[in-house]
Amino acid sequence: MKLPKVLSLLFAFSLLVLGSCSEDDESTPVPGQQTCRPVKVTSEGLVSNITYTNDKITNFSTEGYGNATVSYHSAGNLAGKVASMAFSGGEQGKGTLEYEYDDQGLLIGTFLTILDLGGAGQVAEFTYTNGRISKITRTMVFPSEDEGEGPFMISMGYTTYTYDSQGNVLKATDYDADSETPDHTIEYTYDTKSNPSAGIEAFMVGLPGMNPASGNNILTAIYKEGNTVDKDNSYSNAYVFNSSGYATKITSTTQNGEVTVTNIDYSCN
Repeated sequence: MKLPKVLSLLFAFSLLVLGSCSEDDESTPVPGQQTCRPVKVTSEGLVSNITYTNDKITNFSTEGYGNATVSYHSAGNLAGKVASMAFSGGEQGKGTLEYEYDDQGLLIGTFLTILDLGGAGQVAEFTYTNGRISKITRTMVFPSEDEGEGPFMISMGYTTYTYDSQGNVLKATDYDADSETPDHTIEYTYDTKSNPSAGIEAFMVGLPGMNPASGNNILTAIYKEGNTVDKDNSYSNAYVFNSSGYATKITSTTQNGEVTVTNIDYSCN
């Protein structure tokens, strides 16, 4: 996945979004065994510590990228839904990711702002088909320098999604603005086991390179520009699991042979 520099402070957190290929038949949490929550993610020296309040993620920190705090709605039909994510102290300075819902509580968009960009931000708008996000449209919004005038907007293109019968993203097709020809596509295969990171994936929807959450674990991802496979961005994943069925190690290997190892520590009860 290609993430822009302004989003790099979220990288360690998004490691939890990686799919998996089991190295253990018992890859999903087993009923009656311990329930575990990830509290630390380590990859290539980058560390993310994660804290919870009332079983919801409220804070995570990354070595070199600062702190992020997640806030939730507390009343009405949005009670318990994520409201915003604020970050500070990292290379990118301060910023927020805000979530917008319709009157029925359906997530319809996100708004990313980076203060160091002078108040500019990215709006992501969601289109649904059969209850699933079928299109995400992204727009950069710049505040007007002239009083009384509206903001200046630049289209950043859009991504469409198709799903398999289990609701997993089968194909993501990315288009540049005003183009009918895809810039690239990513095709996925999955196992049949439960994806324990689906809830965390939902935090990231709307950010470039991040798909709607899938219920199963990714086996492979094939990134193509036209008919040409981009081997740097095509990969397979393998997991090692603890005795309670939670992944403690992710090994991601690109088609060019580059290996990234991610270790996850848990709090179990």
